[in-house]
Amino acid sequence: MPTDPGHIETLLKSIISGINVPFWVKGDFWIFLVIGVFGLLFSVMAFIEARRAKQAATEAARNVRIQTITIDLTELSQRLDKLSPDIKFTEARDMMAEMSRRIRRLTSPFKSDNGLSEPVNLLWEALSNAKQSLKAVKPANIELESETPLAVYNAIESDISDINDRIADVLGLLERRTIDFGDNDGSKK
Repeated sequence: MPTDPGHIETLLKSIISGINVPFWVKGDFWIFLVIGVFGLLFSVMAFIEARRAKQAATEAARNVRIQTITIDLTELSQRLDKLSPDIKFTEARDMMAEMSRRIRRLTSPFKSDNGLSEPVNLLWEALSNAKQSLKAVKPANIELESETPLAVYNAIESDISDINDRIADVLGLLERRTIDFGDNDGSKK
């Protein structure tokens, strides 16, 4: 290794001249800058796509839940359609208790929903009316119930029909939420 002062001075001048050159003049700076910008761009695009995927998954889960509720309400409606005219008070009481419990459980998430609160409230009111009608024909003596064979059916038949109509209203509104009509009517939540 030369210890010549001229050689050392030349080396120091070349190092200083390399340091004094602005970093943006060098080609490697531009290569790494382009790589960094593309990396940042792809990260932002990945974040946006992840957010869209999350929204799509949330929407799909909501639609599946609505379809499950729709299926359950349809099953209850079909059971109400098959109400037997010779139904006894205890059978009607048990059926109304089950129907009321299940319908309220299925519709309670929509109790304060802008598009469904009124139909749900009307459905709950119809359930209460049916309970009151059933209470009005409660036999004082169960053994004497057979003396008035259609009393229970006649007392609740119109209320059951009203409940069925209200279920149909709620079903229609729920089904509308899962269908994209493309009309941007604001019914999708």
